[in-house]
Amino acid sequence: MTVSWMGLFGITFVLIPFAWAGIVALTARGQPLEDGAEKWRLALMLAPVVIGTLMICGAALWPYTPATSAALVALAGGDGGAQSGQMAPSVAREGALPLIPMAVGLYALGVALMAARLVKAWLQLTAVVARAVPTPNAAAVRMTDQPISPFVGPGNVVVLPTTVLGALSEAQCHLIIAHEQAHIARRDPVYFSVLAWIDVVFWLNPFIRQQTENCRAAAELAVDARIVAAAPQMRKTYAKALVTVLQHTAGNALHGVPAVFSARNKGVARMRINQIMRTRPHPRKRYGAMAAAAALILPLTGAQWALAAANMAASADFVMLPLTGKVSSHYGEKPNPKNGRVRHHRGIDIIAPMGTKIVAPAAARVQRVAYADVGYGNVLELDHGDNTITRYAHLEGIDVAVGDRVRAGQAVARVGSSGQSTGPHLHLEVLVDGKRVDPASVLDFPAGH
Repeated sequence: MTVSWMGLFGITFVLIPFAWAGIVALTARGQPLEDGAEKWRLALMLAPVVIGTLMICGAALWPYTPATSAALVALAGGDGGAQSGQMAPSVAREGALPLIPMAVGLYALGVALMAARLVKAWLQLTAVVARAVPTPNAAAVRMTDQPISPFVGPGNVVVLPTTVLGALSEAQCHLIIAHEQAHIARRDPVYFSVLAWIDVVFWLNPFIRQQTENCRAAAELAVDARIVAAAPQMRKTYAKALVTVLQHTAGNALHGVPAVFSARNKGVARMRINQIMRTRPHPRKRYGAMAAAAALILPLTGAQWALAAANMAASADFVMLPLTGKVSSHYGEKPNPKNGRVRHHRGIDIIAPMGTKIVAPAAARVQRVAYADVGYGNVLELDHGDNTITRYAHLEGIDVAVGDRVRAGQAVARVGSSGQSTGPHLHLEVLVDGKRVDPASVLDFPAGH
C-alpha cells in the first residue's frame, strides 16, 4: 500500500467516521434508550465506512470521462482539471504525509490487540461452558462455580453461577432463565458478537464504542420489557433478582460475552430497575434529529466519491505494466540498429505481436494523441499527475481520445510498427518534470527483461 492509499484509508475509515459519529451522537442527547432506534443510530454511524468502501471500489471501476471526473474532483475541492488541462494533485503523495503510514500501522496494531483480547475472552467463555454442569430439569441450562454473570454461551446454552443461585428464590431463577432465553429468541448472542467485533475495528472511535454499549443496554431493556409484559405481577421479584445478581457478580462479566443478565454499567442497571418497576409506558422517542442526520448522508456520499475519484484520477502510482513481452532494448546508450552509431535510447522497447493491447499502468488523463508523427509514428501520451507522463510510440491504433480519463488496466492502444520501426513493438518512455527517466525505475519489470 502506498502512502496515498494509506491517506485515503485514514480519511475514509478513521477521520470521516469519527467526525460523523460525533454528529450522530448529538441526536441521542437527552433521549431514552430504545432498541430499534439505537440499532438505526449505530447503522447511521457506520454508514460512512460502507459508503467509503463502495466509493473507493466504484472509483476504481468508474469509466472516467472529462465531464464526470471534473465534477467529482470539483466537488472534492479542486478545479476540475478538465478546463485547465492539468491533473488534480494526488490526495497524498509519498513523503507528503509521512505520519500516515505510522498512524495506520498503530491503528492496525490496536485492532490486532483488541481482537486478541476478544478471542481470549471467547475461549475463556467456551471453557466455562464446557466445565459447567447440566441441570437435572433442563439440558440447555448449566451451572458453573465461576463467579461470573449469567450468560448465553456457545450452542445457546444458558449458564448460571452457583453463587447466585444460592441467593435467589426458585421464581427468581426462572425469571433469569427466561431473560436469557429471550435473548436467544431475539438472536442477541449473534448480535452482541457483532457489536464486540465493531468495538474491535473501531477501538479508536469513542462515539461508535459508546453506541455499541447503548445497543447492548437497549437490548437488555427490551428483554426486561418482554419479561415484565409476560408476568407483570412479578415486577418486584424480577427487580430483586437483578439487584441480587449485581451484588454477587458485579464486574465479573467477560469482555465480549454475548448476553448477560447483569449490566456492567451501574447507570444502565438503575435504568433497567426503573423500567421494570414503571407501570406507565415510556414516552416515544422523537426521530427528527436522527432523520436530519440521515439526510446529511447524501452530500457525504458525494464527498467520499469525489475523494476516491480524485485519488484514482490523480495518483501516479503505477500498479501494472502497460504490456507484457520481451524487452529488446533498454534505456540508455545503445547502438542504432540501422547505422551502428551509439545513441541514447530514450525509453524501453517491448516486443509483442501486432495488435496486442496496451493498457494504462495507472489512472491518467489522455494528454496527446498523434498519427504519423515523425519517428514515433502513431503516439499516445498519458498524464498521471505530479508532472509524470508516459509516452507510447509505434502504435498500430489508439483507442482513446484527448481529455479522456482512463483507469489502471484500461486498454488504451495496440502494438504496431508505425514510424521509424524495425518491427512490431512498443516504445515506452516516462517523463518526470519534462525530463525522460528510465521506465524501469518507475515500472516493475520482471528480472531478466
